[in-house]
Amino acid sequence: MISKFNLNCLFLGDHPRNIFPVKIASTDTVGDLKDLIKEKPAFRDLAADTLQLWKVDLLVDDTLERNHLDELELDHKKPLSPVDEMFEVFDSPPQHKHLHIVVQPLLAGVPRQAGHLSMKLNCLVSGDHPCDIFQVKIVSTEVVSNLKDLIKEKNKHEFDGFDAKSLKLWKVDLPIDDTFKDNLNKLELHHKKPLSPVDGIFEVFDSPPQHKHLHIVVRHQ
Repeated sequence: MISKFNLNCLFLGDHPRNIFPVKIASTDTVGDLKDLIKEKPAFRDLAADTLQLWKVDLLVDDTLERNHLDELELDHKKPLSPVDEMFEVFDSPPQHKHLHIVVQPLLAGVPRQAGHLSMKLNCLVSGDHPCDIFQVKIVSTEVVSNLKDLIKEKNKHEFDGFDAKSLKLWKVDLPIDDTFKDNLNKLELHHKKPLSPVDGIFEVFDSPPQHKHLHIVVRHQ
């Protein structure tokens, strides 16, 4: 007997209040689900095959955004295959008042393997003590300009009165260990061009940033 699934879906990065429902038959495929999602107003300008979908199982309550959505690391999960049938994806009925599907479109010019990768970047303002390193989480399809906005938000007091576009960023790769201070002091950033605000994060980091390394040095004009 064919059953119907009521799936709660959310565009990656959206607020939980923008969760939308999709009704689909259990014998339909992930490809069919993409077609149904594409019919929603937010996705009408996108081709269905550019949508990437992930199965999640998160209770929709007051803690969803703070404790769960911010911690999603989809780069460790494969997106759903378009040929999988719904009864294979959901071998038990989707739970009521849970989020079931996270959606992200691939953007033109972005490699498919970079389309969903979320990166955690360790950043330091030039001249600050290593204990002031801070972390910024950003999706690889964003650009350096978006990274500047996130950095300014993390350092509201230090950059109060500065426009985010006045920040200069350099990519570095320094292990945070006993050699860190010496290597940091040896940096000669005036010989390196700062990152362009229009560069995609997936272009700046063509491989995942290493754990326990410094990735970005920040200066303001």
